[in-house]
Amino acid sequence: MLVDKAQQEILVLDYNPIEERESKVRYAIGDKLNTERQEYYDALISKVLSAIEEGASFRYKRIIQIPAGRTLADVVSDDPIFRKHCETMIRLMKKYPDVISLKVCLPIHEGNFIIFDKRQLSLEFIVQEPEKHYYAGGVYFYFDDPTGSLIDEFVKFFERADTISKPASLVDLS
Repeated sequence: MLVDKAQQEILVLDYNPIEERESKVRYAIGDKLNTERQEYYDALISKVLSAIEEGASFRYKRIIQIPAGRTLADVVSDDPIFRKHCETMIRLMKKYPDVISLKVCLPIHEGNFIIFDKRQLSLEFIVQEPEKHYYAGGVYFYFDDPTGSLIDEFVKFFERADTISKPASLVDLS
C-alpha cells in the first residue's frame, strides 16, 4: 500500500548480514521463494516504470549494506527473487539514473528501513537466532510523520550511506 501511495520517492537502506556458517542466513529458503516478496519487488518496479511512462518526477533508491569481505553476489547467491530484482534495478539504472539506483556499502546501520516521500517510514526489526539465522521480515513498525522530525533522522542515515556507497553492476551479481 505504501509503495502504491508513494508520489515522489522510495528510499531503502537494506542490511544484509552474511555469516560464514552456512546454517546462518538472512532468510529461510521458504521465505526466499515467497510469492508475497515477489509481489512486493514487482510493485516497486511497476511504480518506477509507471513514473517513467508518465514522465513523473519519482525516485527509487536502494542501498544494500554488506559486511566487509562479502559481496553482492554473496547476498543474492541463494535468493532468486532478490537477485532478479537487483538485475532489473541495474538494467533500469543504466537507462534512467535519475529515477532508480542500486548501490552497495559497508554497514552503518544494522537494520532495514524504507522511507516513503519523506513522510512514512517502515522500520524492520531484525532478530538474530544464534544457532539458526537472522530473521528478517517478521516485525515491522510503520510511522506516519507529517512534520518530518522523525523521518529526517532516517534520511540522514540514508544520505550518509549514499555518500560512502558505490553503484552496483551486473558483474557484482556474479
